[in-house]
Amino acid sequence: MIYAIADLHLSNASPKPMDIFGSNWTNHEMKIKEDWIEKVKAEDLVLMPRRFFMGYGIK
Repeated sequence: MIYAIADLHLSNASPKPMDIFGSNWTNHEMKIKEDWIEKVKAEDLVLMPRRFFMGYGIK
C-alpha cells in the first residue's frame, strides 16, 4: 500500500494547542499515531512531503 501524509502540525519544541480550531483537533497527535499503527505496515510506502514538525525551524 502507498500512503501520503503531510503537514501533521506536530510540535515538541513549543506547545501548540490545535484544539483552538475545533474539538476534532483535541489529542490529534494520538489520533495520528493510533491510525498509523492500525493501518501502516512494514511493507508499505509512506510519502511525507514538506515539513514534519513545527517549531524547529525546518523548512
